Amino acid sequence: MFRNRQEAGRALAPLLKKYEKNSNAIVIGLPRGGVVTAFEIAEALSLPLDVVCPRKVGAPFNPELALGAVTHTGEGYFNEDIIAQLGVTQRFLQDAIERERKSAETRQNIYRKNRPPLVIRDKIVILVDDGLATGATMKAAIGWVRAEKAARIVVAIPVSPPDTLEEVRSLADEVVCLVAPPFFSAVGQFYEDFSQTSDEEVMECLKEKPQSTRATIGFAGDVMIGRLVNEMLQKAPPEYIWGNMLPILRSTDLNVINLEAALTRSEHIVPKVFNFKSDPEHARSLLAARIDVANLANNHVLDFRAEGLAETLETLDRAKILHTGAGKDLEQARAPVIIEKNGIRIGIIGSTDNEPDWKAGPGTPGINYVAVGDLPGLKDDISRLRKDVDILILTMHWGPNMVPRPSEAFQAFAHALIDAGVDIIHGHSAHLFQGIERYKKGLILYDTGDFVDDYYVDPHMRNDESFFFIVEVSKEGICSLRLVPTHITECQVQTAQGALKEKIIQRMKNLSRELGCDLEKIPCSFD
Repeated sequence: MFRNRQEAGRALAPLLKKYEKNSNAIVIGLPRGGVVTAFEIAEALSLPLDVVCPRKVGAPFNPELALGAVTHTGEGYFNEDIIAQLGVTQRFLQDAIERERKSAETRQNIYRKNRPPLVIRDKIVILVDDGLATGATMKAAIGWVRAEKAARIVVAIPVSPPDTLEEVRSLADEVVCLVAPPFFSAVGQFYEDFSQTSDEEVMECLKEKPQSTRATIGFAGDVMIGRLVNEMLQKAPPEYIWGNMLPILRSTDLNVINLEAALTRSEHIVPKVFNFKSDPEHARSLLAARIDVANLANNHVLDFRAEGLAETLETLDRAKILHTGAGKDLEQARAPVIIEKNGIRIGIIGSTDNEPDWKAGPGTPGINYVAVGDLPGLKDDISRLRKDVDILILTMHWGPNMVPRPSEAFQAFAHALIDAGVDIIHGHSAHLFQGIERYKKGLILYDTGDFVDDYYVDPHMRNDESFFFIVEVSKEGICSLRLVPTHITECQVQTAQGALKEKIIQRMKNLSRELGCDLEKIPCSFD
């Protein structure tokens, strides 16, 4: 038995911990008591809270008997068996639905006090009530959220009869319920205090909170969408390559990748062992995963000469995907990206120690080439950018392939870059993830491995395994790190599961410990 609705919400929150501080998740309460329960969940998980007000549609001459329920948009759930048994006319039903729809709309406006509703599309929506009986209002709420094209629907309730619970499970993507007793008469029997919640209490719960003072930045390693991946995207939807990582990619405030292929139709190939390009229209795949910034300082962006680079830049600009590390001349290649998220100014510089012959010049297109150890090659750019941003990121394509650990020279250079003003080093190039180091106030992701590709998999080195690295930041610096283990299969990234997941996590812990960083002693979590 729950002492009250608040206690029920606090009991539910730990079961939803995987959504904590997820910028793509929201909590929606069903009034009135459900909003009180939802408030506790939203507070515990640091998620925004909103309201939906499904209204029960009562039967003729017996309004307590629910024919179904309807939301403010007209989306609803109706028990066709009861409607048929009672011989309810379409005229009565339509009038009752419209009456309750208007009432739902009025209630929402009162509770929100004209505050705009939260965006539902592509979000993880956690629907909360203080308990279910027939579940009519919850079923109507699920229908509304589904119609608004949410990415995932999670239902969280303290108590429900088993049959209603199974019906709700068939409609939602996930259901969390604390108690489903076989003998059930009313929700109130499971509370010591089930007194009626007032409108004022609901409005107090929904008071607008101050804007978040933190932001989450997602880092992925090499995203190679050429060759077989390009062929796959010609017949698969743009979202295909992201697999079940898509909701996680969409949950961050900012995503940064190394784009390991030109976006071009050029046939002017540069003679070399591997040349990667993808059809320009496949920028849609980057947009599907909310990729905000692409590093172009690498050894493939000029695989199809200057015209391939020019088309890549034009394609990304047209898609409004920011880029750094390559350009029409040296000034553009060195130019940082500056972007603001939740009031935090973030600056990103891209560079590479690959392909020195591709170095951009004053009037020559190319990459921002900086050799490892060449601090003067970056120090001025870092100093200038440092004055304008709260968080400074260096995304570097550095080092040879298939190397599991950074050399002492790389570590020394990384330390010098942090000392020069960099907050986060986002490394890539090895095709393997390397250890993580916390140096002073900085975070060094020495190599973030491969994220999407069609590469041959070394059975020992396992270049198909890595992580999605989520860094939470504030104006003051780095707050926490979250690692999502991944693996690549059939040109698609997926979350690693079971024994594979544990193996990948343990390898990262071991590699980081070699660098003097115990991931269990810093704010770091694994999904």
